[in-house]
Amino acid sequence: MNVKTSRILIALNFVFSAVLFTAINAFALSDGHATCNYCHDLHGGPGNNLLNQPNQSDHVLLVEVVCSNCHDAVDPPIATAPQVVSHNFDRGNDDWRYISCRECHDPHDNQNNAGGGTNLKMVGFKLDPADLTSGFAAAQIRRIDSANQSHTDTGTVTDVYFETATDFVDGSQVAPYDRICEVCHRDEDFASHSWGGNDVVGRDCQDCHAHSDGFDRW
Repeated sequence: MNVKTSRILIALNFVFSAVLFTAINAFALSDGHATCNYCHDLHGGPGNNLLNQPNQSDHVLLVEVVCSNCHDAVDPPIATAPQVVSHNFDRGNDDWRYISCRECHDPHDNQNNAGGGTNLKMVGFKLDPADLTSGFAAAQIRRIDSANQSHTDTGTVTDVYFETATDFVDGSQVAPYDRICEVCHRDEDFASHSWGGNDVVGRDCQDCHAHSDGFDRW
């Protein structure tokens, strides 16, 4: 191979790399997802953005399959991965009340919220799962729109805070509803709870609604 050909190949390699990483919006990784190949096959993943699972009907469901490969597996490839299932998983992913992993979490890292703090458990996203070309300055989550029976495309995007392990509901009963559970579940949904006491505020909702059961009631 002559010098001219070598230089052309090197230049093409740089161009290809730039296009690839610009197109897939590369992000930093958290300690929990320490390497790219947990989710991506950099040498030819069958899914969009080199994801290591085949494409589904849309990007949200594709990510769901990727997450489930570790987080909802009988014999997970990563033993420390929490075993969880999606919210309302028993309704099926074509039901408007089904909430996929990507609609609550960013798989790359914990995101800064609108108050300047950092959310835990990768709660909130900066890249909209319904529109991968749209980004946000702070962690967001999409509220279920019960009137239109949709959450993927038409639900309102709003700020979300989850800075502590019990940051599910703030109990203020006033807008903005920006804790992880109250983004969708408002006052009327907590009618059986005592807003002013210890029943909801400052507690882990998973004490009664386990993520491993799709947050179903015990």
